[in-house]
Amino acid sequence: MEKKNVVETRLQDEMTRNSELHTEVSRMRTLVKTAKKKLRDKDMGEEKSREDVQALLNKETQLRHQLEMDYGDLVASLKRSLVDRQRTEEELRSHLEAAEREHSQVEERSRQQLQRKLDEVNRSFQTQNTSQKSLLSQMEHRIRELEDQVSKNRCSEQDSIRHLDITQTELHAEAGHRECTPLPCPPLDCTHTVSVPGECCQKCRGCVHEGSHYDHNAKWTSVNNRCELCHCTEGHVHCEKEQCQTPCKNPAAPSPNSCCPVCQGCGVNGHTFPNGALIPTGDRCQECTCLGGDVRCSPLPCPALPCPSPVHRVGDCCPSCDQCEFEAQRYAEGQAFSSSRDPCIQCHCSAGIVSCENTAYSCPRLRCSHPARSAGECCPSCKECEYETRVYANGNVFTPVGSGPCLHCTCKNGNVICRQEKCPPLKCSNPITDPQHCCPICKVCVVEGVEFAEGSEWRPEGPCSSCSCVDGEIRCSQSRCPPIDCLHPTKITGTCCPVCDSCTYNQRIYGNGQRFTSPEQPCQSCTCLHGTVECEKSACPPVTCTNPSIPTGKCCPKCSDCSFENRVFVDGEAFSNPLNPCEECKCKNGQTNCYRRDCPAPQCNAPLPGQCCNTNCDGCSYAGKDYPNGQEFGHPTDQCRSCTCTNGNVQCLKKRCSPLPCSKPTLQPGECCPRFPIMLPILQRH
Repeated sequence: MEKKNVVETRLQDEMTRNSELHTEVSRMRTLVKTAKKKLRDKDMGEEKSREDVQALLNKETQLRHQLEMDYGDLVASLKRSLVDRQRTEEELRSHLEAAEREHSQVEERSRQQLQRKLDEVNRSFQTQNTSQKSLLSQMEHRIRELEDQVSKNRCSEQDSIRHLDITQTELHAEAGHRECTPLPCPPLDCTHTVSVPGECCQKCRGCVHEGSHYDHNAKWTSVNNRCELCHCTEGHVHCEKEQCQTPCKNPAAPSPNSCCPVCQGCGVNGHTFPNGALIPTGDRCQECTCLGGDVRCSPLPCPALPCPSPVHRVGDCCPSCDQCEFEAQRYAEGQAFSSSRDPCIQCHCSAGIVSCENTAYSCPRLRCSHPARSAGECCPSCKECEYETRVYANGNVFTPVGSGPCLHCTCKNGNVICRQEKCPPLKCSNPITDPQHCCPICKVCVVEGVEFAEGSEWRPEGPCSSCSCVDGEIRCSQSRCPPIDCLHPTKITGTCCPVCDSCTYNQRIYGNGQRFTSPEQPCQSCTCLHGTVECEKSACPPVTCTNPSIPTGKCCPKCSDCSFENRVFVDGEAFSNPLNPCEECKCKNGQTNCYRRDCPAPQCNAPLPGQCCNTNCDGCSYAGKDYPNGQEFGHPTDQCRSCTCTNGNVQCLKKRCSPLPCSKPTLQPGECCPRFPIMLPILQRH
């Protein structure tokens, strides 16, 4: 108890000192805040204020170190006090167990001595009882012999008396005529009878037990053993133990005048305890009481503990705060450990309470662009690369998801470097593009040194034969022509049979429904209808020019053609400018008008400039500079952003900054990522 009071006094002193240190730290924090406010309000004397703040910070650091040392001394002192208390409890428990064992041994020796004395008394009593029984048996036998002798003598006397009475009766009868008869005897329920002196009738044989005489069918309790009930049957004694009906489980020993145990107390290990008395047991964690001959036990109550998850150790009655439970795991007192869910959370077990802090803000700044955090580690490192939420091992070559097979990236010391694959020149004219490969491949059929692409068709022996390239194999077939019912069928180049879909007239081909003028008869208008030409005199169409002319061999006037760069173009014809491929020209009324050609919309947001149109997505043109696909470059106006060229598209993203565990980080001029404010890391720990 004195040690406990000393520990509590020391704990109270340490807590008071701890409170004073916390008050001093709070005062120092207030001074630091005041100094920071002065720094913001005043530009003059910045260096002196900074030195003052640094001095305050140094003093705060010293106080914090002193507080940590005092707290460590307090924890160590408390641990030593707890160890001393546990050692004292163990010594008291050992003394108590030794006393109990000694008491049990003394009690056992006393019980054995009493048992030996009782056995000696019983043996002596049995010896005496045997000798007494033998003597009683001899005496009973002698009594029976005497009784028989007395009975014989009495009967002879009675015969003499009866003879005398008969004689006297006869004399009296002769004198006064008087007659006499013997008295009747009651019936007996036994087979062994004896004559009783002084009586005329016989009786059932009785019993002699423990020096006392008992009649036939008599019942009594043994004098030497109160637990035996005896009865007499024709001279034989029968004794049996009395049957007890006790309603309780732990009855007390019977009273001196009783045989059966009683429930007015409890009998435990040869000892009798009154009702309501406490019964000592070998289990120190429970309390037992005698109630109506039954032993009732209940566990001892345990005090309330300050820790949220107390631990019940084997051999202790009550749980204690010697261990901590966190995330379904148990940790020893003073043990430091990491959270299984987040390795950045560092925890410490103290007095059954787990205290944790996040150490992610203390991770060092890395020089690689794509650091990754390995499993079980808090801080990222440049050993692996994290790219688009995926982690790649150092030296691993991968293709980003959704980028296509031509972009290849490499993880090198935490940096991801991507490049666009360049395809080699192909020897075939019709390469095939496979979605699983970046570059097209050749898949052709070769006939007499001539290549035919996969799926192509050709006619090696005229239009009526057809060959095709299927999976690199040549397949050929021959065609037969069906009958036709038109006058001017057309045999189209590359086909075998003539058809009535158009008309062949004067070695010229006209489409179905087409109206035309025959060169031999320019004033006739002809029409092609389903392979047959029908002609009639034609009417001249109106002209749109002011100076039409009738060409030689023509019937109707027409507008003049255009001559441009030694080439002739008919009226209304549109053509590309031979001098400028980016312009398109049109002949109208003999005049040639040229204008810039319309460009289609590009398929990317930063195409490279082309010959006529800016539709080249094989690279990027951004801010006046050209970049190949896959190249990373800095933003021309914002140094905090990094840009990437991908298939003619430029994507600029802000550089990634490490997260800071503070609410108001500061951004210094000329830097991209915010920093801790001055003194914030030291204050944050408190």
